[in-house]
Amino acid sequence: MGVVVVGVDGSAAAGVALEFAAEEAAVRGAELRVVSVRELSEQSHECVRPVPEVYDNLKRVGEAIVKDAVTHVRELHPRLPCKGVVRYGRPQDVLLEEAEGALLLVVGRRGQGGLAKLLMGSVSRHMVDHASCPVVVVPPQF
Repeated sequence: MGVVVVGVDGSAAAGVALEFAAEEAAVRGAELRVVSVRELSEQSHECVRPVPEVYDNLKRVGEAIVKDAVTHVRELHPRLPCKGVVRYGRPQDVLLEEAEGALLLVVGRRGQGGLAKLLMGSVSRHMVDHASCPVVVVPPQF
């Protein structure tokens, strides 16, 4: 059985991507892997350990996002194998790792443009450029 990977962050755009990914996994007879990536801080250095309270909060939020996403998938497709995972790091790096060997990687597009996109980059653009599997970028109003 293959795997469809979807990145979720609790946003409306990620919710639309989740529903698309669930449908794709169901059609393909694949497992759905729901991935929430928690980034400690853009200013963090690898040698800096986060304050325990900050780490605990990131963990709680990530777990809640994944739990809600998996619950939603089970409502839409009760028989679809679906697993959720919370990972830490840069979303671009973690999603590429999770998508290794996957049938498909699905991400949402927030629609940022202009300066915000230049300053922060685009996770979806990075996935399209670097993933080893097909990538679907789902627009917010799909």
